[in-house]
Amino acid sequence: MKTMIKNFLSPGAEFRGAPFWAWNAKLEKAELIRQIHTFKAMGMGGFFMHSRVGLDTPYLSREWFDCVKTCVSEAKKLGLRAYLYDEDRWPSGSAGGMVTKDDQYKSRWCAAEFYADAETAQAAQGETAAWYSAVVSGNFADNTLVVKAPKRLNSPADFQPSPGRKILRFAVRLMENADWYNGQTYLDTLNPDAVRKFTELTHEVYFREIGTEFGKTVPAIFSDEPMFFSPRSLSTVILPWTDRLPERFRAKYGRDIRECLPEIFFASLRRKSLWRLRYVGLITEMFCQAFAETIGNWCGRHHLRMTGHVMSEDSLTQTLTAGSAMRFYESMQMPGIDMLTERWRVFNTVKQCTSVAHQFGRKRRLSETYGGTGWDLSFAAHKALGDWQYALGINFRCQHLAWYSAEAEAKRDYPASISHQSPWCDKYRVVEDYFGRLGAVLSEGGAALEFPDWNGVLLGVRLDDGEETPLPWPPYRMELPAGEHRLSVTVYGSRRNALGPFYCDQPYLLCSGPAQFRTVASEKRRLVPCGLLRAPTVRRKHP
Repeated sequence: MKTMIKNFLSPGAEFRGAPFWAWNAKLEKAELIRQIHTFKAMGMGGFFMHSRVGLDTPYLSREWFDCVKTCVSEAKKLGLRAYLYDEDRWPSGSAGGMVTKDDQYKSRWCAAEFYADAETAQAAQGETAAWYSAVVSGNFADNTLVVKAPKRLNSPADFQPSPGRKILRFAVRLMENADWYNGQTYLDTLNPDAVRKFTELTHEVYFREIGTEFGKTVPAIFSDEPMFFSPRSLSTVILPWTDRLPERFRAKYGRDIRECLPEIFFASLRRKSLWRLRYVGLITEMFCQAFAETIGNWCGRHHLRMTGHVMSEDSLTQTLTAGSAMRFYESMQMPGIDMLTERWRVFNTVKQCTSVAHQFGRKRRLSETYGGTGWDLSFAAHKALGDWQYALGINFRCQHLAWYSAEAEAKRDYPASISHQSPWCDKYRVVEDYFGRLGAVLSEGGAALEFPDWNGVLLGVRLDDGEETPLPWPPYRMELPAGEHRLSVTVYGSRRNALGPFYCDQPYLLCSGPAQFRTVASEKRRLVPCGLLRAPTVRRKHP
């Protein structure tokens, strides 16, 4: 309690915001130091060193790391935190295109291509996953495409022309080179070898240069909007792919994925498809294992916290780009979200993140927030936007954005700049003091379910494969043995969650270590998988 009171009265750097510091021009050490002192005066707890459009210092060069070291040293002197960012701009994965110079690491997809005759089809270039013939009408561009009656072909030579029937080719394509990736492509984030190459060229280099400060002045590294499928790619009928997908699909489901491709691709064949569901489930699993687990485990071994957020977390479009944000968050020591503008109040986005954090005991939950709010956003609005997120479980703000420079294109980069360019920067400490105190308090304790006193609430608890044991009287306490266990908690009677229902995205119940377990719940009398009790105590609701 004394520590909590102390942190409340004088919140340290850990509980204060740390903006995305946009390195967007030629970096000068003296100017970097000056701006760090500005952050300190504004009440910030630190800064994320973030390459942005306009950077004129070679990314990950000796000059770059000289600047990074200068900032880490100055942060240490001032008691601030120097947070890392793992990419040149975003999304995270290509190391500014250095990884994807090698074709084996490039992002790829499977494209559905249509041909009217065998001669044209046989001239098609690149790798073919499967050949089919099918009855085809309409087109993809105006959303009228209909594919019916597919038949597997060994090659285009087997095609038998008939009215309305075309050759359907499933082709494996590499992403085309793009300026955004410095003339290269995005990463094949379903490929663990590609992600390990990314960590080798980024994380390992940071460790060599400043690893002595990992877990101290340098507490975390940000992965920004990783995905397995880019929305920019939606110009034709394509879906995510990786070379190991056929092998993994057969191992998991006992079937050749090439036999399922028409049904996976085209809802006109089957609107609700088990194989489409399994395909999405598998690529989600591969993405989480290859990217999130690889980097999260690396960070854990190096005393660093992985933080950040995935692409398209705000809606079910995440299914197409990242599969499931919640499954990705499990590997992050500090899961986070992106909350752009002051009007984008997507409560589900916050609940996804904070539910996983509670389920896995992650005490810090980040929000990249205020992006694109404009120059006229008041301090009251800064408070209001942070308040509702903190009420749902966020406790650390990464302000988007603080410009190093306002020159050239940088001036159009999601203003306002929450830094020295804003005339109110010398008054901003009042905002940071408020959220620092709030973050200090909300980082303590854990989530708890509250149950009304009426209707004879009873808990039934099953540990691993043992018998269900009733816990009939509050307070409901159960000490778990150390290690990893399966724990099922059934609640008989009515219940209310203090922060609304927890979200759970796993079909199994898993807990690690003492004092952590998930519940099962339902709106009726049993609970289905939907959350975790951070402490081994479920409190009654008192009048």
